[in-house]
Amino acid sequence: MGIWGFGFLESDDDLDMAAELGEMLGCELLVPPEKEKAAIISKLSNGVLSKCFDRMLDAAFRPKTEYYARSRLIMLLGILAMRLGATIEEHHIRAMKVLRPQLPTLYLQIQLATALAQYKNNGTPWVLGSALFDDFKNSDWKFQGYGHSEDEKPFAEEYIKRCLTCENDEGALLRCSRCNVARYCNKECQRQDWRLHQGVCKPGFELSDRFAEPEAKELTSSDKVAANE
Repeated sequence: MGIWGFGFLESDDDLDMAAELGEMLGCELLVPPEKEKAAIISKLSNGVLSKCFDRMLDAAFRPKTEYYARSRLIMLLGILAMRLGATIEEHHIRAMKVLRPQLPTLYLQIQLATALAQYKNNGTPWVLGSALFDDFKNSDWKFQGYGHSEDEKPFAEEYIKRCLTCENDEGALLRCSRCNVARYCNKECQRQDWRLHQGVCKPGFELSDRFAEPEAKELTSSDKVAANE
């Protein structure tokens, strides 16, 4: 299978990491059996998830698979927890926001930023907008946006709907004229984020890029970094 999209959980590496995280937590995170889902969510929300975040955020932590980046595992744990509707402590959400610039592509960064800004953290699952391989293969997959709360309609646009710096969603937001995806309240917010954004900002970003032939360097760089980064 390899890579079939540019989002989280759209590559074999991410699925393997999801399986490793499930082993750490002692439960299925990616597609839990329906009859076990409520118990898994309760287990995660009552301390198990928080302890796992703390363990991985410790600089001494080493993934079982040595070439997996610690930062990618942490962010993927958050994504998997949000898909289930588990409770995430605020300081762990802040930690993932700090780690966002370590993601290698604009698509991944916007997908994570959208989830962290809009996840309700009240038991409502997050719909990621990614397609697992069987879903992608067996259906006419249509872009669902960068993700949305399960109780809301998808925002199926190619740009983020909140300021990438302060998460404000009111008023007319300025767009990055280079990639046309990032949005900001004003020039000050854009200046604050530019140091982080410039590494993944590309001119003429198109939705079709999501399904274009991926560049191996772009999509695998974070997974090959030493585990203590």
